[in-house]
Amino acid sequence: NDDPWEYIWIEFDGFQAKTAVDKSGLSMDSPVYRSQAPELRELAAHDRKKETQYCETLYTYLICSCSLKKTCDMLFTHRNTILYRIKRIREDFGIPLDDPASHTELLIGTSLILLKTKGPFFFRPVDTPNCIPMPDTEC
Repeated sequence: NDDPWEYIWIEFDGFQAKTAVDKSGLSMDSPVYRSQAPELRELAAHDRKKETQYCETLYTYLICSCSLKKTCDMLFTHRNTILYRIKRIREDFGIPLDDPASHTELLIGTSLILLKTKGPFFFRPVDTPNCIPMPDTEC
């Protein structure tokens, strides 16, 4: 199934998890997340077709509180490249980065896309070793 909005189980842990789940519309009666943002599906399709990194850039930009410098540092990418990608994300896909109220849904949506396309290790901090901890071992 190429639809990243189907069949993905997610687990939340942390202080703001309840708020994020409430905003996403997930509940015991409706446990499947369905994005209200069709532009994210278009962005993901573009990434697949053209092998771009717009979803990764958008996700990183959002988790960096829309800081250009932090996004560049996390992605090890030149400032002009990130500016270009953000401009394309806004203009070509109509993603409302200037609207903080949309950031939660955009972050959840891009997280699910990246979980499906890149796997769970995408979310591992950069300095984490490339291994899965086993009982009684350290990574």
